Amino acid sequence: TEDWQSFLKTLEQTKADLAKQLAEWTEFEEAYEANSTWLKAAEQQMKEINLKATLDEKKEQLDKIRTLNEYTAYQQSYMDQMLDRGQAVTRSSGDPRVANQASQLISKYHSLCSSAKELMKTWERYVAEHKEYENGYHDCEAWLDDLQQRLDSFSGASGDKFAVENRLAKLAELQLQNEEGSGRVKKVTESANVVMPGTSTRGKDIINEELEKLKKRWEIFLQNATQSRQDLEATVNRWQQYSDAKDKLIKSLSDLEQSLHAESALQSTLPDKQAQHNRVQGLCKTLDNQRPTVVNLQDNLDQLISSGADPAVTSEFTDVLNQFEDISNKANDLKQKSDQYCKEHSSYQKDLTAARDWLTTALERLTSCNDSQVD
Repeated sequence: TEDWQSFLKTLEQTKADLAKQLAEWTEFEEAYEANSTWLKAAEQQMKEINLKATLDEKKEQLDKIRTLNEYTAYQQSYMDQMLDRGQAVTRSSGDPRVANQASQLISKYHSLCSSAKELMKTWERYVAEHKEYENGYHDCEAWLDDLQQRLDSFSGASGDKFAVENRLAKLAELQLQNEEGSGRVKKVTESANVVMPGTSTRGKDIINEELEKLKKRWEIFLQNATQSRQDLEATVNRWQQYSDAKDKLIKSLSDLEQSLHAESALQSTLPDKQAQHNRVQGLCKTLDNQRPTVVNLQDNLDQLISSGADPAVTSEFTDVLNQFEDISNKANDLKQKSDQYCKEHSSYQKDLTAARDWLTTALERLTSCNDSQVD
């Protein structure tokens, strides 16, 4: 009876041990299957991570990778539980294959963790590089906007010569930044080249279009700046030509006015009056020769005004024009007077000669009559 009771007791213990082992196996297999399924899903999720086009898309992708890393770290406790259950099965069954199977899955898990961390670092770099590129691109665009506004304010031929020269000087200072501008565009291009490897094909096309737009805009700015400088220099030259011609005309008119004043003095003899008349005619001819200069000055001034010069400068030229017309009128009046003086003096001399001739004849006749009376 004791042997039977011992046998029954042993049988019950064996049955309990087997039930416990079966439960441990079941728990292990369930944990192993769950972790294996999760691991495959996580690996597949990592394989489905592709390059993105824009910074926002890359940020969104990075958020997903960070979430994946969080889930991966959270899965550590489930992996540890599975390993513990596997070791328990090994202890109860004496079969090391279960523990090895669990260790292999743990090894894959650790490999996944490392890959996920490296992937997160890579995408953090992608985001940082793309952000640096976009910041540089927008900074360059803003810098170009400022340059274009300054160029627009320096362009145009409005105002007088000094205003145009001032704008030309400022434009020359602006063009000193050409080297800086080329450096900025080059820096953005280099930044884009860094971004390209971590960017999808669509994103590369977008970046290439942005770079082409930026380079084209810079080239157009350089062309416009050069053209504006040429236009301003041409305007300054026109102003200089106009000013030189006007000053020369004013000097000439001043000399002619002094000459006219000197020639206004009355002369005593006919030769002096004739010589004076010839000189006045020469002055009138000089004035006539100056008239094309006056017309050219008017044309130059009209061109300056049409290109944006202040119309107020017309009043200054009007004073010169009035002076020219006044001197011309005085010269013509003096020419007419000197001609009249010559004609009057010539007529007087003819009358005087005729009177002298008549008186001489009369005296000769009177003498002849006296001599006849004596005889």
